[in-house]
Amino acid sequence: MTADRCLVAHLPGFRLERCGYASQEPVALVGERKSALRVLAATPAAVRCGIAPGMTLAQARALLPTLAHELHDPVAERLDLAELSQRLHRISPAVEPLPPDALAAGLRPGLEAVEREIIRRVQDDLARLGHRAHVVVADDLFGARVLAAWGRCDRAVPPGGLGAALAPLPVAALEPSPRVATLLGGLGIRTIGAFAALPPASVAGRLGPEGTRMHRLARGDTRRLPPASAGDPGTLTVAHELPFPVDALEPLYFVIHGLCRDLCALLESRGQGVLHLGLTLALEDAEPHRFEIRTGRPMCDPDRMARLIRRRLEGARLPSSVVTVSLDAVESAPWSGIQAGLLDRSGAAEPLPALVARLVEGLGPTAVLRAVARDTWRPEAAWAAVPLAAGDPFPVLESDSRVDPSPHKEGTPEEDPVWPHEAWRLDLDAPRPALLLAEPRPVEAEPSSGPPRRVRIEGRWCEVAAVIAQERLSGEWWADPIDRDCWILDLADGRRVWIGRAWGHALLYGAFDQGP
Repeated sequence: MTADRCLVAHLPGFRLERCGYASQEPVALVGERKSALRVLAATPAAVRCGIAPGMTLAQARALLPTLAHELHDPVAERLDLAELSQRLHRISPAVEPLPPDALAAGLRPGLEAVEREIIRRVQDDLARLGHRAHVVVADDLFGARVLAAWGRCDRAVPPGGLGAALAPLPVAALEPSPRVATLLGGLGIRTIGAFAALPPASVAGRLGPEGTRMHRLARGDTRRLPPASAGDPGTLTVAHELPFPVDALEPLYFVIHGLCRDLCALLESRGQGVLHLGLTLALEDAEPHRFEIRTGRPMCDPDRMARLIRRRLEGARLPSSVVTVSLDAVESAPWSGIQAGLLDRSGAAEPLPALVARLVEGLGPTAVLRAVARDTWRPEAAWAAVPLAAGDPFPVLESDSRVDPSPHKEGTPEEDPVWPHEAWRLDLDAPRPALLLAEPRPVEAEPSSGPPRRVRIEGRWCEVAAVIAQERLSGEWWADPIDRDCWILDLADGRRVWIGRAWGHALLYGAFDQGP
């Protein structure tokens, strides 16, 4: 956002208002963090009872037994915020969501006289949609966001007055890293105004590039500050302002490698590894360029990180000179290091998640696919191909447990010689085969009812060695009804197949991979 003035609307209750809850209802938004369901946000009624972000759901329920909770759906939340931002396009054509609970708009210069009226119109529009908001207009996007979230007031900060407006707020509003927050706490710095009073040289020497950036914002100096990240407020960001504009990419690699070291140090202090990097190049006479890099698995190695970024930048053409470089961890995950085997060095090869990340980066997000199970009783529609993101897991394609655990009645040994007594206990969860045919293939099976004793597949009869599991599939009466008896069979030639019978006809659905 390159406008001279920035408007930020902070919606403190959005994360639960979008789920239909009112402020007077005691409700908490919870999500899994550190192996437990923890509070991410709460309604004012719950906050008044002591419910705070970070506590576990059990702790919150101990304080307020009547507390209701809503599970966090980050994808739906982002989509709702993006849709809400489109409702404000009549205020400004440049409206962007700032997850998880804010909107930003760029205002044209020369509107200072009507900024208060714009703030009122934004609040009225959001109120009609059921959202209360704190709206701030200021010279800087991040500064306006801090004032809207922490100042909890509506104001139009006059040009050049950002430092004075920020001064009473706690220094935590600037979102320092744990290291910088600890150093400032040791110095007795509690407010942004006290931080702004420190000598710039001392801040640069003790706190590095991060402290320098924070200090400039605290003093209201917004020149050439890297744009605020659109990620979560806890996103780790490191930045470096170049002493002079740089036209070529090669000199930037030295700066980028240093930023990788700083970011890895912050990640390591939190026990995290990065899954998704964001590199922003602020340009002198053009809009900033941003590059997204996925690592495939948690990473905390600055050398590998720098190589990934260099590969991503190869061939890039920038329309203007670079003045500031910032690097942020958009997405991270717990990381405890990677250790190769003592004797088996196969762990040193490129892991599958890293390979997928490289393929996604090179071929595009829709070129690499994986199979996922679908919630349907119909075997031929029980899976779908979806794009595989770099950090996605690689699940085995399995169905729900839909097997009737009661076996068919056994025959006598003379009548039924291929039915081992223990066969039904081998696998009653009825896994779906690795090779699932797009359309069931007709086959012949004898006898014509009940479990097959022999089947004819591809023109050749084969005896059934064992019946592993059975299930009855029926449903979808509203569309194309199905009513089938299905069996997982071990054939005498070593194959394991999935056979069904519908309307008197035997059908082959797929085959299992038995391994070596």
